[in-house]
Amino acid sequence: MRLKKLFYTLTFFSLLPATQTSAVTVNLIPSLPSTMTNAHISQFDIFASGLGPLMFVIQITNPDDSVYTDLRLRYRVYLESPAAGTQGNQRIYEGLSNIFHVNSFESILIKSNDFLTENNPAVRASIQSTVYELKDPGIKEKISDGQRIPDGTIEFRIDLERTSTSASIGSDISSHTISNVTYVDLDYPGQDASRGPSTIYEPRPVFSWRSDLLPGTYGNDDIFDICVYEEVPGGTMGDAISRPPYHSASVNALSYTIPQSSPQLEKGVTYFWEVAAQSKGANTTAIESPVFAFTIDKTGNPLVWEIIQQLRLIIDDESIFEKIEGYDADATIYINGDKMNITDLRQFVSEVLSEQRHLESVEIY
Repeated sequence: MRLKKLFYTLTFFSLLPATQTSAVTVNLIPSLPSTMTNAHISQFDIFASGLGPLMFVIQITNPDDSVYTDLRLRYRVYLESPAAGTQGNQRIYEGLSNIFHVNSFESILIKSNDFLTENNPAVRASIQSTVYELKDPGIKEKISDGQRIPDGTIEFRIDLERTSTSASIGSDISSHTISNVTYVDLDYPGQDASRGPSTIYEPRPVFSWRSDLLPGTYGNDDIFDICVYEEVPGGTMGDAISRPPYHSASVNALSYTIPQSSPQLEKGVTYFWEVAAQSKGANTTAIESPVFAFTIDKTGNPLVWEIIQQLRLIIDDESIFEKIEGYDADATIYINGDKMNITDLRQFVSEVLSEQRHLESVEIY
């Protein structure tokens, strides 16, 4: 009797490994940036996008001699956002693949844009959509077709399931910040081209602009594309910007100066410039600035240029610089009622910056 009990016990424990969790691993490898801007829910519908942008790659690895013939992937998207008005992640999208299999000691890669097609020979069965739902009705109202996902955090979750049990035998997640950006506004040089060009005196102006898409959003990747166009004699702004730019660059900053090694801007010539911010999500879209226009003064009076540079250190009011455009060597500048030459001005600016004096008024005659 004791031997019989021992036999049953050994038999029971010998069956335990077959009921343990599978050793198959799932690794979700994202292709999207950690911060995405201006995202739409339709961009995450991998079943509808077909061969659209690659969002992730799923690596499924079977490290033993088992053969799995009843596997499928469940793909879900969650959103955590103050705009939802609820606590925790809200499931906003779900997709379920068809059945496929993985052989013993095999590792396969499935791209997000393989879900609808059979162009991946490693996938033994057609992967197709069987489920598509916006799960949370509150968010569904806020994210209708054509509207952006509100600021928050998006989480992609992949579960590998056995169809016989619907139980997950492996999963992985990838989280991304969602941020909405709306504008690029130009600061200097120039003014809105619809008003005509303004006059500047710097031979190498610092182009500067503002945006709610900040440098560093995508790490070291360049965000802003700046283009400078030369006027077409007798032509319009449209004629100028329809031609290849006189100078262009891509930067991860809110300012730019044309390098000395590049052709420089010429005196007496009118230039147009614009900036496009590259908003990166499942797709990259451009947010474009208005077009500014400016002309470099033919005289290029170095005294005027230095005065402008000095005053820009302490004055934010751009109307002041419109007055300075007519300044010449014979004119007189008064600050706080005191007549100043360029040496006096340098000293005054230094004292304002060190908070020893305060700027009250600027007059030019």
